Amino acid sequence: MTSVRKGGAHDEFLKLWTGYTIAKVGSQITVLALPLTAVLLLGAGATETGLLVADAPAVRRRSVVAATNFIGFVVAPPAALGAGLLGDAIGLRPTLFIAGVIGVLAFLYLLASPVRSFRSAPESAAID
Repeated sequence: MTSVRKGGAHDEFLKLWTGYTIAKVGSQITVLALPLTAVLLLGAGATETGLLVADAPAVRRRSVVAATNFIGFVVAPPAALGAGLLGDAIGLRPTLFIAGVIGVLAFLYLLASPVRSFRSAPESAAID
């Protein structure tokens, strides 16, 4: 007679899905944090909040949109395929751990880079 684990793969999938959902919600907090802070702590109205969100120069907005589209449509599909193959080869937990380490390394790279010292766009990029 074979024994069946209680829950089995279904429980593992629910744990994975819950962790992924929490991570996605956490990544959206930054998008909400600045306007919400302005409204709750500084008493900003709708106009001030809209201006705060739209304050980025057009050149920067275009650059951010282009970078986001590049990552979403060019980098993410092969990375997802590679992560799926890696997950099948070594298991989900080690793959998620590797992904977490890569995320931390990317954050540390940006933390150590000169990007933090930029206060305005370079003169050559200020074309509208």
